[in-house]
Amino acid sequence: MKKMFGITVVLFILYTLSQIIYSYIVGGFNISYILDLESGSYNVIETFNFRYKTEKLNRRDISNYYYQIKNNDDMFFSFKLVGDYKGSKRFLIDIEKINNHDMVCIYPIFKDHNNQLDVICKTDAHQFNYLNIKGQYLEIDRFVEALQQKGYNHFSWENKITTPKKYSKIEIYENNLFDNQHIVVWNYKGFYNISKDSAKNVQLFTKDQYNNDIAMMVDSFYVVPEYLEGGFFQKIIMANVLTSALTPIEFNFSISPDSFSQGVVNGYLYMVDKREYKQYEVNLNNRTISLVGDKNKPARHFKNGRWFEKSIYDIINNHLMFINNNYIPEELLEYNAYRIDNVMGDTDGYYYLYIKENDKTSVYRIDKQNKDVLTLLFETSNLSDVRYIEDSIYFIENDILYIYRDNLGLRPLIKYNEFLFNQTNMYDVFINN
Repeated sequence: MKKMFGITVVLFILYTLSQIIYSYIVGGFNISYILDLESGSYNVIETFNFRYKTEKLNRRDISNYYYQIKNNDDMFFSFKLVGDYKGSKRFLIDIEKINNHDMVCIYPIFKDHNNQLDVICKTDAHQFNYLNIKGQYLEIDRFVEALQQKGYNHFSWENKITTPKKYSKIEIYENNLFDNQHIVVWNYKGFYNISKDSAKNVQLFTKDQYNNDIAMMVDSFYVVPEYLEGGFFQKIIMANVLTSALTPIEFNFSISPDSFSQGVVNGYLYMVDKREYKQYEVNLNNRTISLVGDKNKPARHFKNGRWFEKSIYDIINNHLMFINNNYIPEELLEYNAYRIDNVMGDTDGYYYLYIKENDKTSVYRIDKQNKDVLTLLFETSNLSDVRYIEDSIYFIENDILYIYRDNLGLRPLIKYNEFLFNQTNMYDVFINN
């Protein structure tokens, strides 16, 4: 009997190992199963993607589980887990559910309490996270409290009162910053260099410089011109936000203040002087600058991993920035979004849609594995200078710089009165990985 039990254990281990090896080789699996639970019976489609190779990306996708959940009430949810998962099948083991009038909310429960999701709610229109309705529905608040009593948690459930700390002319919400985050805020004579541990005022000029269209974060360097009288410049400063070191790039000609940065490719910064109809390439490694396009020579334009030749007039008239948005599906056009961000890969990535609704901007997310499900992330009355950086959305509303992150929700970072008057390229972010 013991021998038979031992053989069974060995066979089970071999089977498990074979499934893991299979997942590594073929890139994942797609299975369906039924969960008969106290909260109801659910049809589950579970897709595991292991390091899928998205075309035109230099990296492989992060491993992820993608789920579609249905039950007999025609309830349908879609959600994803992204992380260092190994591919255990039937990873979803339980679902807590609550009905509240025209709303249904669920909390998926996975093996080993491996939860990273908020409570997910749904109406006929779309699905959204609990953080969007926190404090509005007593029954759902109590549902979340019951989950906490069972040992589950999510950052957005915590009731943190954040009071900003005053530094010079800004106020910093220190509790909302995370360890490897560095934020620069332009202050006309230079910039504030802000991290969780420190805040510094880096002064570059003696006179205010209001136009900041050239400045750009390149890795850990905040690259900004050293402006002379009238806004012309013959030097670019590379300010290291980690060490505070200032490294100059000098040249023997002037670039006009009527210029803008197009983007960075492989350590090269590209900028256009609109007054002189010239495009420059700045080699940040060798600290050199070269003319690469003008009235007589086609300029360069980078789009979705490829270089194109463009007329300098076309670039200037259309203010062409470098784009790495890959392909935006035609079926997303029906949502009438005024902006769509295509981020990450085919399996670990999303589309972020910015849609005007009732005098507000609603920010939605669509999983690339199911383009029919809109998930509302947050709403804001005014949304300026939006940036997607390292799984986070940054934007300015009124006089506050905000961050949205799945494990944080929507949080204020920096309060600065100048944001009320100028919201063009007034901040940038570096994440030290």
